[in-house]
Amino acid sequence: MGHNLETGRKGESIALSYLEKNSYRILQKNWHFLHKEVDIIALDKDCLVIVEVKTRTGAAYIDPI
Repeated sequence: MGHNLETGRKGESIALSYLEKNSYRILQKNWHFLHKEVDIIALDKDCLVIVEVKTRTGAAYIDPI
């Protein structure tokens, strides 16, 4: 597996853990439609949340929004 793919999967795993710890209900991971992909689809109470994870290495830490 390539380094970028590994880094991306690790970032998605961290994001997923964060969402689950904060009581988000995970509906889908890596959802595909035609040539498009969404990393995580979740529910926060009655709000649908669409998450696109961008993982970088070598940069200063930035608190996720």
